[in-house]
Amino acid sequence: MKILDELGVATLWEKIKNYVSEKVFNPDDEDLVAEETTGGTSVMKLADRSYSPQNFSGKGYKILRKNIKPVSLAVTKIVVSSVPTSDGYMSFIINGVESHVDVVASTDTTTEKVAAKIVLKLTESMVEYEVSQNTSTITLTRKFGGKVSIASSFSAVNTGSSCSIIDSTKQELRNILTPTMMNHPNTIYEIRYDFDLNGENIEMQEGCALKFEGGSLANGTIDANHAILDSDPICIFKDIILSGKINTPFVYTEWFGAQGDGTTDDTKAFVSALSTFRVVKLLKKAYYISESLKIPSGCTLEGSSKGPEWNSTTNDCNTIIKTGKSGGIVLAGKFTTIKNIAFSPMYKDNAKSCITISTESEWTVQHRIEDCKIESYDIGIEFLPTMGTALNVFNSIHINSCKIGVKNVNQVIGDTSYSNQFNNCSFWNCNKSLYIGNGLYEFISCGLQIQNVSAFEFVPLCNAHFTSCHIECDSALDNNGSVIIASGAKNITFSSCEFIGHKNAEANIGWFYTDNSSNISLCNCDISYYNTDSIFPLVNKNNTELSDLNAGLINITNCLYRKSKKKTYILENIPLNLLHLIRIDNVIYQSISNITSYIIHRRFSKIPSIIGVIDPTTYEFIKYGLYDGNHYIDLDHSTGKLKIAYHNGSYPQAANLNEWTSLQSSGKVADGVLLIDGNKKLIISPTQDYNAIIWASSNKDGGTIKSNRIDAVNDNDGYSNTASINAAYNGETTAASICLKYSNGSIGAGDWWLPSFGEMLLISAYVKDINYALSLIKDSDLISENSIYWTSTEASESTAYALRPSDLYSENKGFSKSVKVPVVRAITSLI
Repeated sequence: MKILDELGVATLWEKIKNYVSEKVFNPDDEDLVAEETTGGTSVMKLADRSYSPQNFSGKGYKILRKNIKPVSLAVTKIVVSSVPTSDGYMSFIINGVESHVDVVASTDTTTEKVAAKIVLKLTESMVEYEVSQNTSTITLTRKFGGKVSIASSFSAVNTGSSCSIIDSTKQELRNILTPTMMNHPNTIYEIRYDFDLNGENIEMQEGCALKFEGGSLANGTIDANHAILDSDPICIFKDIILSGKINTPFVYTEWFGAQGDGTTDDTKAFVSALSTFRVVKLLKKAYYISESLKIPSGCTLEGSSKGPEWNSTTNDCNTIIKTGKSGGIVLAGKFTTIKNIAFSPMYKDNAKSCITISTESEWTVQHRIEDCKIESYDIGIEFLPTMGTALNVFNSIHINSCKIGVKNVNQVIGDTSYSNQFNNCSFWNCNKSLYIGNGLYEFISCGLQIQNVSAFEFVPLCNAHFTSCHIECDSALDNNGSVIIASGAKNITFSSCEFIGHKNAEANIGWFYTDNSSNISLCNCDISYYNTDSIFPLVNKNNTELSDLNAGLINITNCLYRKSKKKTYILENIPLNLLHLIRIDNVIYQSISNITSYIIHRRFSKIPSIIGVIDPTTYEFIKYGLYDGNHYIDLDHSTGKLKIAYHNGSYPQAANLNEWTSLQSSGKVADGVLLIDGNKKLIISPTQDYNAIIWASSNKDGGTIKSNRIDAVNDNDGYSNTASINAAYNGETTAASICLKYSNGSIGAGDWWLPSFGEMLLISAYVKDINYALSLIKDSDLISENSIYWTSTEASESTAYALRPSDLYSENKGFSKSVKVPVVRAITSLI
């Protein structure tokens, strides 16, 4: 106090300032700068650095300072005062923008419900406004400055509903970022604060960078001009439109406001990120997307790490995307990638497709889905054409190392597909693992676990190849379905695959069913625990006749069948005209003790190798098909009882069955099937009249009566019988005269006849072999094994012998009563 008294306040203050100025360093204007304030005092702050190459400045550096300004915001308030009394729409014009809101009298029964509809519509149409609701009142606040230039209005359009609208303006303080604050080239702009662009467009100069240090930008447009973007995964853009290329290897959805808490709708953030950047990275969070999300061409959506898993109890997870009722992920166009993400529906009772690969142009190519997990959807991955009648092509779609567990099916289908591949994927908990449509698909080292119906279902024109795959039925329920269903499919190959049925199931329904399919191949496969009466290709389940044009080779090579509890039918219901297309080679069958497990069933052209059977008594051959009472005939190499008769010019010829296809292709026409049995030689015509006919219209002795059945069996002269009957009836139409008038190939009318009872017995003994030979002849008719045929052997003046080939059933049929019996095939002796 003494010093103060002696010097005075003013003098003491000057001495203190002089002392401080002598002891404190002044700012160097490089890191710190002193600036005069409006009050005349000087303050120090961190210095900005201007871009000045001549002074070795490097990039300029500018910290964006606060710029607090009052902003006038347009506000529109809508109050709903009454509900609609009739259906229609409400019309709003707000700041010159018209919006229509549909209302329904039966459901919009409160003013709050009407207000909620208005909010939904205006949120969509008035993008420059924040829209909020409080009971029956809707408030629209413009996101940036500006007054309402046109008064708002409302029209109920005869709905009976009414609203009041009030326009106003309010003042708010905003931290405004202006274009002049970011107008230097080659400068790093550090953003520490939350800035509002107030609807302005900021064009950045070349060579700049945006460095976010806790701040953000809102309400405007930034032309980035190849600027570098640097930020942690926090929200840095709100209602910002980014244009011009941004120089960054990837972006986070968090930059655009994604929360990743599993409940907040992050759809808008995903759309903003994907519409601006090529690579979008996701954190170890659970994101919720309420709407269908389209991944644009050339974009990548990448999760936090490989092999996504999650724990629903602890919520310990890598990246999860939860999808809403409006759909999942859509890949269209070209060159998109999804990787390291687990997908789960938010609402499991309404979970349709998880990932849809669709066509927005004629070609959809180069999509990749890698290291993803899909669970609890109706359809896992769906190939969906969307181009109407235009050609839809899916090409080079690769699904790698994915885990897919869906409620219904992974639907893989397209109009035309090429080189699409599933590699090292697993499909589990599925009713139907894969529904595969038109095109070419490869499955390599995949695992499939099915619950109820089938592992695969192929549609016509499908080409699918499976290598080193594991297919397992995980249901102990009976009748859980076929593993493979191929209806009209072409070119399906299983190589080095393993099929395992559930060991406790008693009646799995077959593991392979085909109908009108071709070129089905199983090589080096292991099939076990399929406890069924029929597990191998059920070709043509409906027993309809097929042609070589609709069918191709079925090949089973080097396969192992084992541990079955019931009889195993290897082939069933193969049409005779396809027998030459079936190949079974080097197949091993192993059974469980004391059970007759393996039966080679019905008609195959080549005896498979039967080796490794535990007990020879546990398998048997059913005596159907190409079986002559002693052995199965290899018709592909037959040179014995059956040949094809034809003429080479005027000379009769006979070809082995395995030679006929090439001869027929060269233009030769078959006369019929030649049957040689000892001294008996017959040619069976290749076509037949299936219309029913009576033997004769009146009762006469045709001169062929054999009242003793033994004599009838020994009657082998149908030629003489036919001539005698025709003479007795003097030109009347009879079964015999129809045969006599028949002609085919180079054998004309008069050389064919109605067979005798003995000749018909011979034909019946070889009927299956004959039918096989007939199947090789173009446009031929097979003998109907279960129909009764007339013979030319009479039993009396009013009856003749008739015979059924399938079981040699015979009876004496009255001439005029047999109207439903088909005409017998005409035959002739070898010329």
